[in-house]
Amino acid sequence: MCPHYESSTTPTPEILTASQGRVEQQPNFPENAGLCSWDDLPQECKLQVWEHLTAREVARAAGICREFAAYAHETRLGTRTLKLPAGVSATALQGMVKAFSRASKVRVHPSLVHMPTLGSAIARGAQVRVQGVSLESLDLSNCRSLSERSLLNLFNTIHSIRDLDLSSCVDVSDTSLKALAASIRQTECDADEDGLAWEALQMQDALQPLTGAMARVHVEDAFAAARQAHSPLADGFGPEKGHSFGALQSLTANQCDNLTSVTFQLPASAPLRELNMAGCTNLGKVILACPQLISLNVSGNSSLTHLALKCTALESLRAAQCPRLDGLQEGFCCPALLYANFAGCRSLTGLDDSLAGCTNLLTLNVNGCIGLFRLALLDHTAMERLEASGCKQLRTIECGSTALEVCMAQSCQVLEALRLQGKSLQFLDVGGCSSLCEVHMSWLDRPMADLMAAAHSSKDALHLNIEGCPQLPSGVVSRLQAAFKTSRRKKW
Repeated sequence: MCPHYESSTTPTPEILTASQGRVEQQPNFPENAGLCSWDDLPQECKLQVWEHLTAREVARAAGICREFAAYAHETRLGTRTLKLPAGVSATALQGMVKAFSRASKVRVHPSLVHMPTLGSAIARGAQVRVQGVSLESLDLSNCRSLSERSLLNLFNTIHSIRDLDLSSCVDVSDTSLKALAASIRQTECDADEDGLAWEALQMQDALQPLTGAMARVHVEDAFAAARQAHSPLADGFGPEKGHSFGALQSLTANQCDNLTSVTFQLPASAPLRELNMAGCTNLGKVILACPQLISLNVSGNSSLTHLALKCTALESLRAAQCPRLDGLQEGFCCPALLYANFAGCRSLTGLDDSLAGCTNLLTLNVNGCIGLFRLALLDHTAMERLEASGCKQLRTIECGSTALEVCMAQSCQVLEALRLQGKSLQFLDVGGCSSLCEVHMSWLDRPMADLMAAAHSSKDALHLNIEGCPQLPSGVVSRLQAAFKTSRRKKW
């Protein structure tokens, strides 16, 4: 409370004016009441204020006083992602990249992508950094007017890029990604080294372009086609230029609606490990031969019908919510696959043959795959989690994994048989499977007393849901209840 205003019950002085009559007079507060100066703020608050300043504001504030210069220095050293603002010159951009020497990632404002010298300014600033880190990540997301020439100019100029984000760059097309794939390839490698003969890359008849020549995907042909058409694809990427790229490790091109068909054919030495192309509504074909690729995300592509992969190091495949994908193409080869997600692929009819070679698979999600009629995973002895809820046509589930811990098959109305070998099963949900009449688990054949003793000695939480399964034999129900420490059907 202000010292000049002791109590709310004290009468307020009044004055009388000729025009307004009797009015209340406001109390007189000191000019600086309730305020504090910059010097009064604690150190933590000052640092938080500086964290909200843009790169341009930091540069301007640094010249005010020594204290601000010191805070600006600390801010620059603590910044890991540098956001390049709009309306600055190439010289200023170069100075910002140099000053923020600990920023390994640069995010470009959409209005800057048309600057001819943008790439050279960023590259020069990164090269002259003193005791800084390498510039490895370039974020061009939401640069909706990014042209093919601008993209290639940036990638051709900044040689240290490892991670590239093109999300929501609606003008990025098939030819743009073809050029990026061409730049990742080592120009001196031959077809035998990088596997270009992979079934003639899934048979040329199956790869007829969706939109004329724009959808051709043979990377080696991209050079000749670009030179013949005098396209920007040839500028800086031809073998005669002598450039050796191949540094890109992560490429993100989410929500790029101009993409229709993408193929990457890379040699064993190409380090591309992560590829994200989620939410590209017009992307119909994805064909990849990437020996070092570890993670692939093509989820949410409503037009995707053709998915062919030969990625021997691939561990994670996310292809959820692709309603037109009816299966994986012949020649699917991902022996190191650990996690696969096909949830919501309503046209998917079978996975047994495609996943036969993925014996190391740990997790499989096919929730909502209403066209799937069978799951036979007898050779997948390492699987730990299987989700197949809402598969309306699924009749049989077989899994030969003794390490299975979670099995979810809720609301599979025509599911008749569930055959599992999992000795470590902790979570079983088959609620709403009204046709289920067979549940076979080898460990259920043990005496009832042994089942109950094992359940009570388990340190893990056990969950069972068999509500809405009227066809299950009473003997199986009793054994399941004993094995999962419950005297009734449990619903949560």
